[in-house]
Amino acid sequence: MGPTLVMAHEKNAYTLSDIGTFLYYQGDLALVPVVDSGDILLNVYSVIATTNTDKTEMANNLVEFLVSQEIQELIGEYGVEGYGRQLFTPCAGQDL
Repeated sequence: MGPTLVMAHEKNAYTLSDIGTFLYYQGDLALVPVVDSGDILLNVYSVIATTNTDKTEMANNLVEFLVSQEIQELIGEYGVEGYGRQLFTPCAGQDL
């Protein structure tokens, strides 16, 4: 994604980018977000445990870990200290 942002900068062009990469490169580029909020940018990450393996318990443990309150808070806080805004919005258990 970084090289794509650099190319967009060099060619005075548009591109799509995740906010984390954009914020990382922002100081070196003359790019500004055109759209940086709203439902149009919803990008949900999902996890599904399969049950036809000998590691079902491990898979379920991972799911429980990722959707736990503690980890959802860490996901929401990620990036705030370094970039001044969160990079991910936790949404475990929400109807999107």
